[in-house]
Amino acid sequence: MESLFVKNIKKDDRSVSKILLCIYVDECLAACGDEAMYKGFISTMSEDFDLRHSGELKWFLGTRIEQDHEKGVQLSQEQSFNGMLKRLQMSDYTPVDTPCEVNLHLGASDNLPLDEKEHIELPAKLLNYFL
Repeated sequence: MESLFVKNIKKDDRSVSKILLCIYVDECLAACGDEAMYKGFISTMSEDFDLRHSGELKWFLGTRIEQDHEKGVQLSQEQSFNGMLKRLQMSDYTPVDTPCEVNLHLGASDNLPLDEKEHIELPAKLLNYFL
């Protein structure tokens, strides 16, 4: 089971601070750009839970995370995909470029319509393919 919680707090200067909390089984990740808000959250949670601070996040749920305060955050699942390709005996296949433009930003209105049956069956078909 996985859950994502978001809390927004409007500050006196009308800016908004957010804290994101991602929970997956017994792993938990908290992220916040406001240090005071983050410390308050950790202090409150420490009253009821044993917390462990592991430093700057490098890996979470099989995803490598690179943080650069100027460039932003980059996520990579390369190691997971390489392991999957090895299990499927496809690691010697030749990769191809992703057929979309670099830095493409899609919005909700860009979705292609799927019929409801196809939408429900697609994840199951993908899971069956990769397992």
